[in-house]
Amino acid sequence: MEGNVIAKIASVIDIDDNTGQGRILVHLIPDDNVAKTSKNWCVPLLPRVFGLTPKVGEKVVVMIIDGQRYYIGPIYGQLSNLDDASGADATAGLQGSSCSPGENPENMRDEALVLPEIDDVSINGKGNSGIYVKKDKILIHSGIKLIGGKNKIRRNKNGNSAAIQISYDDEANPKSSVTLFADKINLFGNTDSAMIASPLHNYGAFGISNDDLFQLVKSAQSVPYGERLCNILLKIISALLNHTHPISNLPPCESDDMKNISKYVTLKVGSGNKKLNLKDLYSASEDNTLLANEILSPNVKIN
Repeated sequence: MEGNVIAKIASVIDIDDNTGQGRILVHLIPDDNVAKTSKNWCVPLLPRVFGLTPKVGEKVVVMIIDGQRYYIGPIYGQLSNLDDASGADATAGLQGSSCSPGENPENMRDEALVLPEIDDVSINGKGNSGIYVKKDKILIHSGIKLIGGKNKIRRNKNGNSAAIQISYDDEANPKSSVTLFADKINLFGNTDSAMIASPLHNYGAFGISNDDLFQLVKSAQSVPYGERLCNILLKIISALLNHTHPISNLPPCESDDMKNISKYVTLKVGSGNKKLNLKDLYSASEDNTLLANEILSPNVKIN
């Protein structure tokens, strides 16, 4: 009848929509056979900007309005079912379900620490990533929560997750901050060397492949710690301005200023009675690891 709305729960049997409209195929009993016809295609009810397509075997709510089918879903149940909601536990909370929900992950301490809080606005990605919008900060994360076998959520305790935290607190100092966490933090500009990682380069999936990332990191330069670098430069300037020599062509007299910078060079021993210049007595190498460790960040690279 015109204007009637009928809602049913159905399993997804096909998501291969060659029109790119995000349509899915379900099998409603006794309404359908399994043939792909215009009659039994379901159109997403939520806007396509959300970009969520259920997997085959997952369940959705199908609404039939004036003969046209729309769907909302999939039905996940608990957040631990995000990666695969095709099991019976995804619909365990529905009336008449044949099974009971699993243990609430919000009651498990480690799991609860990586799940959105009840007041958050969140995008819970499949796999290990998500976006949590909290009262005074936004957290974009990957690898903080890990999805294991059979949809088991666990907290990543290895310290190798990645996240961007954008914070604003009107009572704090500083009031606003952006913080990045990762094993390696890479900053790439649109230079020739970075173009290999551009999504326009291969017209492939957006993002940087592991191979491209490896090549970029090889050509990137470490970022110096600004305060540490300035401190060493001030030591060098002080030594240059204040040093004295016992006699011409001999190394400068030992002083606190010279001691502060002498650790970055190597003193050559065993010169005997040979008259040597400063370059013969001291050796400074670009590979001085002591200097590199003191002024270069091991985690941040710029290209």
